[in-house]
Amino acid sequence: MPRAVLTSLRNTSAGNRNLLKRADDTVSSAIEKYNGEQFEEAYQLYYTAIELFMRALETEKNSQSKEKIRKRLSEYIDRAEELKTYLVSGDSSKKSDAATDNMDFLEQGIDTVKKAIEIANEGEYEEALPLYRTTVKLFEKAVDYERNPRSKSLIREKLEEYRIRADRIQHDLATADREGRYGLAPTCLFN
Repeated sequence: MPRAVLTSLRNTSAGNRNLLKRADDTVSSAIEKYNGEQFEEAYQLYYTAIELFMRALETEKNSQSKEKIRKRLSEYIDRAEELKTYLVSGDSSKKSDAATDNMDFLEQGIDTVKKAIEIANEGEYEEALPLYRTTVKLFEKAVDYERNPRSKSLIREKLEEYRIRADRIQHDLATADREGRYGLAPTCLFN
């Protein structure tokens, strides 16, 4: 296991160490499949590793470890996207499978929620609200396509988190409008 991984594991809980070990093992398998030109299998393994890293990130308490997990997660999402692009462009007559469709919805949802958070942090809540609503719709579609029960549950949790944020922003904006107050931060933004 790489030295950076071992260093980050020292600062994590036993449960996260196990998740990160499983994720690293899955990435190793994905690399082996990739090197063996078994690209579909490699893609599926990267996707599984991404799910494990996401679970570890959600439960990690140490900020340094969280940042290391985020960097690795980003790297493997990029690799999975490259593989997906190759798989889709490699044979346009192939219909994309449910996992590829699911990754599309998840990726779009993640990109959209990042924009929503950024815009909300700038105080532009009216602009952030439709982005949160779009994120919810994309995650709902991802749940429909997801086959793995654990992943489905994690996506549902995030979906509910973003639905609650959207509802709170809408409520706070309506309350501020009724009371004639503008420029107040909605109570839901505790990032």
